[in-house]
Amino acid sequence: MYYTKQSPFLKDVVSDQYAFFWEVYTGKYVLSHVTAGGRSSGRPAMITCRIRGKRFYAPFRRSPVLHRLFGNLSGDKSMLDFASTYGFLDYSQCDFSGPAGNPPGYRVVYEPLEKWRREIRVMKSHLARWDFIRSGSEMALGRVIDWREDGVHFTLGGQSDLIAARDTQLYDRWLRQGKPLREPALHYTYNFINSRIYGGVSPRALPAYSHGVYLTPDNLLTAMWVMFMWEVIGETRPHYCSSCGGWFDPRRSTRQTCGDRCRKRLSRARQKLLASAENEGNQEGR
Repeated sequence: MYYTKQSPFLKDVVSDQYAFFWEVYTGKYVLSHVTAGGRSSGRPAMITCRIRGKRFYAPFRRSPVLHRLFGNLSGDKSMLDFASTYGFLDYSQCDFSGPAGNPPGYRVVYEPLEKWRREIRVMKSHLARWDFIRSGSEMALGRVIDWREDGVHFTLGGQSDLIAARDTQLYDRWLRQGKPLREPALHYTYNFINSRIYGGVSPRALPAYSHGVYLTPDNLLTAMWVMFMWEVIGETRPHYCSSCGGWFDPRRSTRQTCGDRCRKRLSRARQKLLASAENEGNQEGR
């Protein structure tokens, strides 16, 4: 039986009751020329960390717009900084080794650099698609939603993905509605995010959390796609920080910075700019 008074899953997710913690190994993160099997690759092939300890954090509480930060990464250094702050994408896909001849307890964790590059490209690509959709502009949507003889396509940056084939009920329904643009675009976004989350979110019984059952991502990468889903359904509304340029989820729509440090920095910059303008005005008035 379905009880309508129960809180929806997403409402529990964004509250402090959500119990997803991710592990970050402390140590120096570098690009390694040696694979986990000990073979030289000739180019940086792995993001590597010599494990010195570990810490845990709650990604959904600390940074519910982590998907935006991830999709904005550019260059190897930014990936290393992200990994050292937020951890590897999926520890089940990482290699762990303890090379012979090293002290007891010495361990190294490896994750393929190409995996990071590939996942960043995918996230960045679909964030760009979502930005077109959320703009709400019919003109913008008309540039990406393409009605063809074989079906409806989403086309952006030279890449075209089929949303609904011509012989489907979905295509017929949209055709009767007068070839809408927003509905196919949203359908495309939901389906892709669902495909990235599918099989990566598991129910767990957590006695420490009111003896309830919670849905938790299996890894950080899946968690970031859940965050993307939040943005699409309106649970979060990411904004650029006017000071540092990073992404954050403002509690108030009028908030322009991600924290007190950036707020003070922006205030000082504005005061300096105002003082400079007043000084120039005084000099012109002489």
